[in-house]
Amino acid sequence: MNYSAPAKSLRMGSMAAALVILVSLGIGVPQAPAFAVKPKPAGVAASWKDAVGLTVTLRNGTWDSKKQKGFGWAKVKAKHGLLKYQTVKHPTLNPRGPKYKGSKRTYVAYATRYVKNRIVEQFPVYTVVETGYFKSYWGVALKSHPGVLTTYCDLKGKASKCPKWVDTAFSKKNNGVAKSVPQGHMPDATGSTYGWSYTPGV
Repeated sequence: MNYSAPAKSLRMGSMAAALVILVSLGIGVPQAPAFAVKPKPAGVAASWKDAVGLTVTLRNGTWDSKKQKGFGWAKVKAKHGLLKYQTVKHPTLNPRGPKYKGSKRTYVAYATRYVKNRIVEQFPVYTVVETGYFKSYWGVALKSHPGVLTTYCDLKGKASKCPKWVDTAFSKKNNGVAKSVPQGHMPDATGSTYGWSYTPGV
C-alpha cells in the first residue's frame, strides 16, 4: 500500500496550521520593509505670523546640490546646515519688521557666542521670504508664493553654512538678553554659551 500521498497532505496541513499560529502571534513572519513617504516639495512644512502680523510660509522645497539651486526647508537644511524651524522663524519675529525689495521680505537677527559673558563671535542670520505668485519655482509646481526661500548666516559678507551652534543660539531656552546666560543654561565643552538679539553688539 502507498501512504506517501496522505503523509504529504498531513505534513502540509501541519505547516499551514503552524503558519496560522505564527501569524496570530505576530512572530516569525517576514514583514515588508516600511518606506518613509517623501514630502512633496510644494507642501507646507510650517507657517506662522511675523512680528507685524504678516504670514510666513515655509515649504518643504527642493535642493539640487549639483546646480546649487533650490528653496525652502530643503535648502535651509542642505546648504546652510540649519535643522530647527525655530532658527528660520526667529529673524521674522524682529519687532522692526522686514526690509522689502520687490516681492521679497528680508528679516534679520544676530546669533552670538559668548565666553564668560563676553561676545567672541556674532553675525547676522537672514530669513528671506518671496511673496510673489509663481506657477512653478525651481521646477516645483506651485501656482502660489514660494514663501521662505532660505535662512542663512552672513559670514564675512557671504551667505554661508552656519556653525552648528546657531540652532542652539535660537532655541527657545535662550532669552536673548544681552550678555546674560539663561537660567539653567551651562557653558558647553568649549566654555561657550549662546544667545541672540535683534541689535548687533549685544
